[in-house]
Amino acid sequence: MAEFIVRDVRLHGWKPAGDTLEVNFDTPLQWVIDNIKNRASNDLVVKFMCHGLPGFLIFGQGTTPHPTAGNGTSLNDLAMFGQIKGKLKRLEFHSCLVARIGSCFECNGHQGYDGNNFCYRMAQTIGAEVKASIHLQYYQKGHLTDGTPMAGGINFKGWNGRVFTWNADGSIQKMEDFPYKD
Repeated sequence: MAEFIVRDVRLHGWKPAGDTLEVNFDTPLQWVIDNIKNRASNDLVVKFMCHGLPGFLIFGQGTTPHPTAGNGTSLNDLAMFGQIKGKLKRLEFHSCLVARIGSCFECNGHQGYDGNNFCYRMAQTIGAEVKASIHLQYYQKGHLTDGTPMAGGINFKGWNGRVFTWNADGSIQKMEDFPYKD
């Protein structure tokens, strides 16, 4: 299985090990899509490491900014993701709350959208699995307390709480419950 990580640099920590593209709030979404297309294969798993809100990725420069969180990716960007239809095995959102439906106290006052709608429609659009959680997600920063980089850089600590995987047709294929940390 091949793995490609797309990391928004607003996550504090050093660049993750492996095949990684780092992006920011002003990175054109087309650039991300082109990088995925260049790596396309049936066993490719693309992992987005970024902040999230229900139904919204705080990642790149999508077509419509979030009313309070700024630039990111939402339902309004699905057409662009259609360019990678059938070109990967799975897209994983290693982001807080993305699959949740509506706002919650963890949104810290930000508006939440329908995360289930976003994820199942993304799966249909790309013709591949999509995996995301309804809970907060955590990272290891990839540096020592004195700021010295650690080998491997920032890394995802593992899923937290309830995680869904949608099939390419948009149906939920799996629901998993991991140990929950508040």
